[in-house]
Amino acid sequence: MSYPSGPQWGVPYTLTGPDGAIAVFNDDTSPYYVGVLSPESSGLDSADVRESASDQVEADGGIHGNFYYGRRPLILQGTILANSSTQRNERIARLKRASNAMRDDSVLTFTPDGGLESFLKLRRQQPLRITKGWMKEFQLPMVAADPRIYGTTLTTVSAEAGGAPSAGRSYDKAFDFSYGAALSVGQIFITNNGDAESPPVVKVYGPGVNPAIYNATTDETIALTYSLAAGEYLEIDLLSRTVLLNGVTNRYSAVDFASTHWWMLQPDQNDIRLGYFSFEAGAKFEISYRDAWI
Repeated sequence: MSYPSGPQWGVPYTLTGPDGAIAVFNDDTSPYYVGVLSPESSGLDSADVRESASDQVEADGGIHGNFYYGRRPLILQGTILANSSTQRNERIARLKRASNAMRDDSVLTFTPDGGLESFLKLRRQQPLRITKGWMKEFQLPMVAADPRIYGTTLTTVSAEAGGAPSAGRSYDKAFDFSYGAALSVGQIFITNNGDAESPPVVKVYGPGVNPAIYNATTDETIALTYSLAAGEYLEIDLLSRTVLLNGVTNRYSAVDFASTHWWMLQPDQNDIRLGYFSFEAGAKFEISYRDAWI
């Protein structure tokens, strides 16, 4: 099942700055209300595209490599509405503060009609421009490093060693890992309700030796050469491509790069499996993820 998400400038939008300052658009009942967004605001429709291409030599056309999404530029523009000069100035100050994202991100949150509450993280890309006379208009260019729009709901699922899949299915065969982990530990079925790949965070718990996390949907594996004691875990962030022992200590060197491809959750259902070369009771894995749109 797919849920709609996309640009809809008439619904309320909340911009929360790095210091917690809040500016709300399109909802005059909010104590943080600033004004209304214009339909000319842009950037929620799609992210930039990074091409990989070269011209054909002495021939028409070109050669394409892999294309990627770039950052997502966003322009918020509209009108600051107020009943007095004092109120207008307070709302201008609120907008400035909530968008003052230079060394940390502001968060823009919204819920399109018929969709799910969503957010993206933004930095100020160009100066905030406030123009006109007493009734001020504003233009605020911002940019998201991660081009995806995410659902605000963070879902966490897990599978114990030798347990049944979390979605209620059963299985009676050893997993055919491309990495070659000898013993299967668990399986999780995950549904990404968005239309974009979503990077999860995976925690792999010991006791066990040389874990491998396999995405059977994409036929890609993250292979690790590491021995985990009971109570220890490796936290693998698929967006930042980091590996931390117990969420703190860098263990990126544990990645078996020759056997690893950094996969993401695909739209719709994903079949995720964990294997160890050897493991004992208590071994498990846990996946935290959000729906994602591009």
